[in-house]
Amino acid sequence: MEPILRIRQDVRKACAQVAAVKDPDMALLFCYIAARGEGCALPEPQQLGLDENRLQKARSLLVLYGVCSDSEGPQKPRKEIEWDPGEIKEARQHDEAFSGLCQYYEGALGRMLRKSELEILYSVYSGLGMPAEVLMLLINYCAGRNRLSSRFFEQEAYRWQKDGVETYAQAEEYLAALERRHSRQGEIMSLFGIRDRKLSESEQNMVDKWISHGYDNDLIALAYDRTVLRTGGLKWAYLDSILESWKTAGYKTRSEVEQGEGKSAPARQSTASPQPARSRGEFESGVVAAVTKAFERKRLQRQQLQQTRLEGLRKDGEFAQNERELRLCASRAARAALGEDPGEVQRLREENNRLLARRRQILLRLGHGEDYLEPPYECPHCKDQGYIGTEMCQCFRQACEKEQARRQNG
Repeated sequence: MEPILRIRQDVRKACAQVAAVKDPDMALLFCYIAARGEGCALPEPQQLGLDENRLQKARSLLVLYGVCSDSEGPQKPRKEIEWDPGEIKEARQHDEAFSGLCQYYEGALGRMLRKSELEILYSVYSGLGMPAEVLMLLINYCAGRNRLSSRFFEQEAYRWQKDGVETYAQAEEYLAALERRHSRQGEIMSLFGIRDRKLSESEQNMVDKWISHGYDNDLIALAYDRTVLRTGGLKWAYLDSILESWKTAGYKTRSEVEQGEGKSAPARQSTASPQPARSRGEFESGVVAAVTKAFERKRLQRQQLQQTRLEGLRKDGEFAQNERELRLCASRAARAALGEDPGEVQRLREENNRLLARRRQILLRLGHGEDYLEPPYECPHCKDQGYIGTEMCQCFRQACEKEQARRQNG
């Protein structure tokens, strides 16, 4: 039976997830599926103006980022969630964490939340399962970027979830990584002499890719210099092809490029144009789809394992109490940060560390390791999603190569 693609989230959440990935082919396929309501078979590539490789990549992204399910057989129609105003009012009155989150957001805005903003906040809070203290840090992040709109908040919440942010400690680490990333972006823009404008979306994607690949400033500066000499200006695609060709050759630093080119063909290296990176679209039809399904099963199995372990631990009274105390401590720390009280923030961080140490003791008492609630990923780079952004991770590529070899030899 032909696999059926169905949207597994409410439309608003799904749209936010697709927008966060920023892949046009993925967005096009998503629109095609959404227009058919109850799910549909994968269209022919020519129906969307794509080739087979681009269509399979779009399908993989939709499945691996949790936007769509890829299953066989009939399934009940998915209904879009419509929040009952009474439910939200009840939550604000009786859910201490959500009430505090609303007050926190209103404090940052300097006004009361509008009805639509309250609905989005509740949708994120109840739909993603993120602790209130993590969402408070997200509000701080949005405020720091002067983008406190509920839509931006929602988009970033889904991005944080996709990137595995689930606890207060993970959120702090994530924000520190974002700060380092923004600093690197500024350095790269300075290398290119860009000071009077922001990067376009495609430029931003390239810079993010270079940072994720670990290219240092010296290597990027060398690629920029050669681009200007050969094309007369900053040509982003040309510069990216130089860096990709060096990556394919195994060069990671400027000195490695210069030494490697000096050994191979110094005379021709100074004038020849770089060869773009090898295309990733050489797999047979069906290979990427098969590997995508395998990766989705792996992701779902990990989620189920985490949930099963957590539910089992909550039966222990001491663990359940420790979990409540950790949530309360993190919530207080987030509020103290907004109030700019360094002494209180430090005290609460120490309290949080004490509670985490106690959790580790509880896990050991129950016969588990300290990382019991964090089963390791098979691939730490993409966290078993198969893609880093829209770039195919090496683990996914190797799985495709193995699957293709199996089919050819079978």
